[in-house]
Amino acid sequence: MRIAVAGEEGEGKTLSMTVFGIMASNLFDVPLAGNYKVNWQKYEEIRTYEQLVKYQNGVLLFDEMWLSVDSREAQKNVPFTRWVKQTRKKHLLMFYTVQSLDQIDKRVKESTKLLMWCERRGERIEVSFLRFRTMRFLRKFVIPVAPDFYDLYDTDDLVDVFADVVS
Repeated sequence: MRIAVAGEEGEGKTLSMTVFGIMASNLFDVPLAGNYKVNWQKYEEIRTYEQLVKYQNGVLLFDEMWLSVDSREAQKNVPFTRWVKQTRKKHLLMFYTVQSLDQIDKRVKESTKLLMWCERRGERIEVSFLRFRTMRFLRKFVIPVAPDFYDLYDTDDLVDVFADVVS
């Protein structure tokens, strides 16, 4: 399943994705991996496209999805979008962040099942879950912005683009 985590800049997208990813990893007792550093015992940082396509049977956190599947570079996105379409068969629960869904390739959007919309409200983040295709509201969660959460990752780290993606 693919879940988009969206919201304005600074609204808690990566924090929300990290918290829900850890919860899913624990709930399903599967490993957790992603394209940014997370301080968690069962976490693997994926640094190359080759590592990414080999990963299966786990939870995947993908920060700043537009860096890999920019909607303005649709022809260059083909290998990556083909991989995204096969994540279900690899038994992956994939979360990805984006500020605007218009920034990412149409094929990724079309394969997304849920949208987590994040809004920062003082010392908490409100996360609304919606069915992606219909935008039907499903549920709202509140994440308290606790100091412990800030130790999970470095919000100032930049996400790198996989340099080894080939057509």
